[in-house]
Amino acid sequence: MIKKRLKGFSLIEIIVVISISSIILSSLFYLFSNINILNKFTTAKTEKSIEFAYFYHLIRNDLSNSVPGIINNENSIYLKDQNNLVINRLILNNKNPKIKNLIKIKWHNENGKVFRTQYSFANISERNRKLIIDVNDKVSFKMEKINEQRFSNVEDVITPSVISIEIGKNKIKTLTFKVGNS
Repeated sequence: MIKKRLKGFSLIEIIVVISISSIILSSLFYLFSNINILNKFTTAKTEKSIEFAYFYHLIRNDLSNSVPGIINNENSIYLKDQNNLVINRLILNNKNPKIKNLIKIKWHNENGKVFRTQYSFANISERNRKLIIDVNDKVSFKMEKINEQRFSNVEDVITPSVISIEIGKNKIKTLTFKVGNS
C-alpha cells in the first residue's frame, strides 16, 4: 500500500505569515489613527474659520448700518479705548419691516475674547451680551480714517470712516471696515 503524504505548512512558514500579517495590521492601525487625528484637527480649524467669518460679517454689518453724527449727546461711533468700540446703528423692526429702530452696539475685548452687547435705544440696561469669538490673543480696535463730512454743528465731533481691528501680538492680522453705506 502506498502511503500518501499529506502536505502542510511548517512552523517557520506559519511564523513568517504571522509576522508579515502583524506588520501590515500595525501599519493600517497607524494609518487610521493618523486619519482620526487629521480629522479632529481639520474639524477644529473649520469651526474656528466659521466663528471668524461670523465675527467678520457681524461687525461689518454693524458698521455699515451705523448712523453718522451725534446721538444722545455722544458720537454715534466712538472708541472708548482700544478694547471698546461703540456703534449706534439701525435695525429693522420685527413687527413692521418698514420701520427701523435705533440700537447701540458695544464691541469689547476681554482677555482675547470678543463680546458684542446690544442695548435698546434710550435704555442703558444690557439687552443681549454674547461671546462672538475667542481668539486667545490680543485684539484692539483702531480708527484708521476720519470722515471729513460734517454731521453736526459741534466742532470737535470726530466721525470715523474706516475702522480696523488688529488681532495678535507677533503675527498681526488686520481687518479693515468701511463705516456707513457711503
